[in-house]
Amino acid sequence: MGCFNWFFKFLAFLIMILVIIFLPITVFANEIGDLLFSTDNIFTVVDEELITPEFMEIVLSEALVMIQESGDGTEADVMRESIMAVVDEIPADTINEVVNLLFPIDLLGDLFGEMSDGFYGWLDSDSSQSEISISLIPFKNNISENASSAMTLVMESLPVCTEADLAGGKWNMNCKPPEEFIDQIFEGLEEQLELQLSAIPNVIDMDEYLSGQNGDLFSVRNSLILVRDILNYVWVLVLGLFLVGIVLGARTFQGFFSWAGWPLLLASLIILMFGILLGSAATGIINFGLTYITFDFPDFALKPFYSIISSVFRLLGSGLISKGLIIFAAGILSIITGLLISNYREKNTEFPKSDIGDNELLSDIQPIEKSSENSKSEE
Repeated sequence: MGCFNWFFKFLAFLIMILVIIFLPITVFANEIGDLLFSTDNIFTVVDEELITPEFMEIVLSEALVMIQESGDGTEADVMRESIMAVVDEIPADTINEVVNLLFPIDLLGDLFGEMSDGFYGWLDSDSSQSEISISLIPFKNNISENASSAMTLVMESLPVCTEADLAGGKWNMNCKPPEEFIDQIFEGLEEQLELQLSAIPNVIDMDEYLSGQNGDLFSVRNSLILVRDILNYVWVLVLGLFLVGIVLGARTFQGFFSWAGWPLLLASLIILMFGILLGSAATGIINFGLTYITFDFPDFALKPFYSIISSVFRLLGSGLISKGLIIFAAGILSIITGLLISNYREKNTEFPKSDIGDNELLSDIQPIEKSSENSKSEE
C-alpha cells in the first residue's frame, strides 16, 4: 500500500503542475470570451474609442482628402470640385460642428447598440436568419430636421460674394450670396436633399448581405457558438483535473485543503502578474505601436486601432486581476483551513499529563512490590 500511496501522490503532483500552468490560460480564454461575446464589453470598447467626436473628426478629414483626389472629368467630379471649393472656405471647427449636427454621436451609439443586440440575440436563437438590421430612419429624420441649421452654419462661415463671384447671375457655392438669394438657394438645396434621402432605404437588412458573403448563416452561427463555448467553459476541464489531483493526493481532511490551496495560490499569482502586465501595457501600447510597429492600415486608422487594442488590454487586465484575486483568496483560505485542522488534531492527540506527583506515584508502587515479596516467602 505504501508504494501505491507514493505513486498516487506523485501522479497528483504532476496533475497539480498542469493545473498551475493551464488554469491561468483557461481564465485568460474565459476573459476573451467575455469580451468578444458580451454586448456590454464590446459596446464599451466601441463607445470609448470609436464613437467619439475626435474619431469622427479624423474620419471626416480623411474623407475630405479622398474627395480631393483627381478624377476623370465626369459630372460627379465637377460636383466634387464644387463641394471641395466650398469646404476649402469653411473653417475646420464649422465643418466638425455641421457633421456633429447631422450625424450626432448619440445616434451612432444607438445604431451600434441595435446592431450588437441583433447579433448576440441571433447567436442565442434558433433562427437561420441573422436578424441584424440597420435602421437609417433616425439619421434621415435628423438630417431633415437639422439641414437648414447646417446650411446656415455653412453660409455664415463663407466669405461674402463679390460681383465677380455672381457674374452671369450664378452662384458658385464658395461664397455667401446676398440675402435675397439665400431663401431661394435654401429651397433648392432642401429639395435636392429630400430627393437624395428618399433614395436611401429606411432599413438595411444585413441577412441578405451576410448570406451572399458567407453562404450558410446557420453553420456560421454554429461555429461562433462553438468558439464561444470553448472560450467560456474550457476551464471546466482544468477544474476536473484539479479535483482528480486532490482525490489522488489527499488522504485526510487536512490534506484536501493543503492539496487544494497551494495550486490555487500559485496559479493566482501567475494570473495576477499577467493581468498587471496587460494593464500596464495598455497605457503605453499606443505610443509604442505608432513608433515601432507598422501595419498596412491607412494612417488615419492607426491611432484608433491602437486605442482599441489598448482598451481591450485594459479590460482583459482588469478582468484577470479580479478573477486572480478571487482564486488567490480561495487558495489562502484553503491553506489556512488546512493549518487550523492540523493544529486542532495535534492538540487532541497529545498524551494527557498526570496530576499525581512523582513521590506519591512511587509510594503507591512500593506496597505492591512488598506484597509480592511476602507472597513469595510464604510459598
